[in-house]
Amino acid sequence: MTEESGSDSNTMAKPELNVTRSEDRMPYITALEFHADNGTIYQGHTTDVSLGGAFLHTDGRPQNLQSGDGGVAQIKLKKKEQEEEFDVSFPCFVARVTDAGLGLNFDLEEMDEGEEEEEEEEEELDEEA
Repeated sequence: MTEESGSDSNTMAKPELNVTRSEDRMPYITALEFHADNGTIYQGHTTDVSLGGAFLHTDGRPQNLQSGDGGVAQIKLKKKEQEEEFDVSFPCFVARVTDAGLGLNFDLEEMDEGEEEEEEEEEELDEEA
């Protein structure tokens, strides 16, 4: 695990989230980073992903995080039979912290809101043209 700290802030404890997995996992080994809202970047890999989230395997228990903390997951993807990789980012929150790493849930509601804002901006540009 590589942990880069952007700040050392003391925050109030957040309640444990009751998050259950509702999507099937697909095996996929790739690099994964979690950019926490507190400025810390956690690096590692995942062995599977789902539409709802992924588990970030790290070299030890991630520090200064707890369930409910937000951030952005950045995952490396590669098309089959192509060498080029590209990064995809998802807003997410920490579902759990373990000695093996972080359970991350993709924040689908925030992603939907972002898409709606992009569509509105595109419509405004079309009307101006």
